[in-house]
Amino acid sequence: MTELLRIPRALSRAADLTAHELEDQLLGDQADENTVQLLWRTLLNTAEPFRAHPDVPADARQALEAIGRGPARAQR
Repeated sequence: MTELLRIPRALSRAADLTAHELEDQLLGDQADENTVQLLWRTLLNTAEPFRAHPDVPADARQALEAIGRGPARAQR
């Protein structure tokens, strides 16, 4: 049962590491496009279940909602 209590901390750590790696890729000299896409998708998929939470900023909520619509619909 106590293992379940570790899930939020593990998700937070995973999201933090992913965000830092994504930032490093984007700010680096030559970002690897495949790596950037993978990290971005991983970060969004980790955050997606929390999109309705009141502490999620509105712009982040919009980005998360765009996931479900897919790239074609998100640009409309």
